[in-house]
Amino acid sequence: MNSPDEMVFRTRTGTPLSSKNLYNRVLAPACDRIKQPRISWHSFRHTHATLLAEVGESIKTAQSLWGHSDLGTTLNTYAHAIPDSQRRAVERVAGVLFSDVLKLEDGAETGQIN
Repeated sequence: MNSPDEMVFRTRTGTPLSSKNLYNRVLAPACDRIKQPRISWHSFRHTHATLLAEVGESIKTAQSLWGHSDLGTTLNTYAHAIPDSQRRAVERVAGVLFSDVLKLEDGAETGQIN
C-alpha cells in the first residue's frame, strides 16, 4: 500500500482496520443479537468458497480468488458439501438410473420397461 486512500477498509483516521477490534465491536455483538453462535472472520472464507461451488463456479475460480497455489487447499479445506446439493445430486443420478421406473410410477407411460 502506498497510501491510506488505497485501502478498501480503514478507520476514520486512515489507519488499517483491526480485525480483532472489528470482531469485538461488530461481528460478535451481531451474532449475539440474532442469537447465533459467534463465528470467526475465517468462516467467511469457507462460506464464500462453498457458495461459489454451489452456484456453479469452477473450483479454479475459487482457487484464483483466494490466492491458493494448490487446488487441493481450496478443495479439501475451504469448499464444503451442502446437504441440499448432496440430495439433489443423488436425485439426479436416481433419475438417470431409474427414469423408466419413475415414469411408470407417475403413470406417464405404460408398457414395458426398457
